[in-house]
Amino acid sequence: MSILPEPDTTPNSPADPVGTSLFTLYRDRWILAVEKPRGLPCHPLSAQELKDQPRGSVSALVMESFPETRFQAPPGFPEDLSARLELQGGLLHRLDNGTSGVLLFARSFEAWEGLRPIIQGGQTGAEKIYVARCRDNATDSALPGIIDYPIAHRKNRGSGRMVAITPGTPADRYRGRPRPARTVILASRRVPEDKTTGAGTERYVLLSISRGQRHQIRCHLAAAGFPLSGDPQYDPDLPHGGKAPGSPGDEGYYLHHWVIRFPHPHLNRRVEISSEPDLSEAPGHVIDFFKTRISQQ
Repeated sequence: MSILPEPDTTPNSPADPVGTSLFTLYRDRWILAVEKPRGLPCHPLSAQELKDQPRGSVSALVMESFPETRFQAPPGFPEDLSARLELQGGLLHRLDNGTSGVLLFARSFEAWEGLRPIIQGGQTGAEKIYVARCRDNATDSALPGIIDYPIAHRKNRGSGRMVAITPGTPADRYRGRPRPARTVILASRRVPEDKTTGAGTERYVLLSISRGQRHQIRCHLAAAGFPLSGDPQYDPDLPHGGKAPGSPGDEGYYLHHWVIRFPHPHLNRRVEISSEPDLSEAPGHVIDFFKTRISQQ
């Protein structure tokens, strides 16, 4: 693991919302993987935002250190694609602002065009493994092995929230066509665990997805009765728009993209890239148990 050239270590300020160093996890001729910190957006939302905060996103920092990840679409491609690439560079997938872990970038348009369908694809594409810290729900049924509720935008456009379409969800709660989503639970552990009852205050969950929808993991776990602790949008113990205590730029919850596995079309083999979870956020014995489960996958 190596530090990007000239890492950003300046204090927090409006032009630099999260003083941080980015770390490279993997690189080859076609792809670059970095470790996204919590609280730092993947990319700016507009050209003006990029101008105002030139180092305020992961993609901006990556394009600064690796200029080859800043490229244009060839002639004949839609103009909106070129505008998106100008803001995002070779970004191959997204993580929510409060989510940390592996984030992939292509190093040319040709690599981006070939890898993006694989990274964002379905069952035959990438496998993405996450660890999440959830509120324990010892009184309800056990966490299901698979959560496959379709996901749609909430009716209220200003909320920024998604809704899992469970049986009986009224049509007036969402807008647009629900999209298929599948979250596979690989393992979970309660912490701290009561030796007699098995109850705990929080539960760490190891899970995987292939094709991710917006807020999929957060929305699915909340629908199953295990919301991420401190999630300002899906934790019912927080008022909507509230925020649990955390570091500057932190969204209040812990969700970490630990491992990604995908078939590399240029190397003709399956590649695995990982970003170790923060042991200050997840107990070591839980992480060791989850590592064993990952090795069995």
